[in-house]
Amino acid sequence: MIRDNFGNKPCIMTEYSNYSWLNTAWFIIQNINEANASGYLYWLMAWDVGNDQSMIRLRIDGSYSLSPFYYMMKHFSKNIDRGYTRIKTTINNSSVRLSAFEHPAGNKITLVVINPVKVASNLDFSVAGKTIKAVKAVQSIEGDFYKDLGSVAPAGHITLKPMSVTTVVLDI
Repeated sequence: MIRDNFGNKPCIMTEYSNYSWLNTAWFIIQNINEANASGYLYWLMAWDVGNDQSMIRLRIDGSYSLSPFYYMMKHFSKNIDRGYTRIKTTINNSSVRLSAFEHPAGNKITLVVINPVKVASNLDFSVAGKTIKAVKAVQSIEGDFYKDLGSVAPAGHITLKPMSVTTVVLDI
């Protein structure tokens, strides 16, 4: 409804979390894809150590720890910057959700992919009219966040683990 009635206006989503890092990632992808949101603000950035939903948990002695929400937001922010444009994608798996963003120079595409089901899925890549030169990826699952998957052969695939968020950077 927001996209259809107000698609000519900038849209951001703020101050909403679906109470788990994976559900929040799913919610962000839905806002980006369905409402054409250009941003998402996660308002629980830094709170005391007792707040399970804050990204950064502060202790009274000044130390801190990073939570799953921190890494979830990192998937959407580390490799997507000013000037990137969301581009159309297609995928053959109806359970998996993704958004893709192209670098202003046209030499890089960043994908944020969510596999919200309890079954793994393979993700292959192709970019119409372009050659993929390199593929790098990081992935988060419960208990193991933002793990570097290293370089992947451009003609290869990435396994989306069950209940995961994966960021893929394609050099083209």
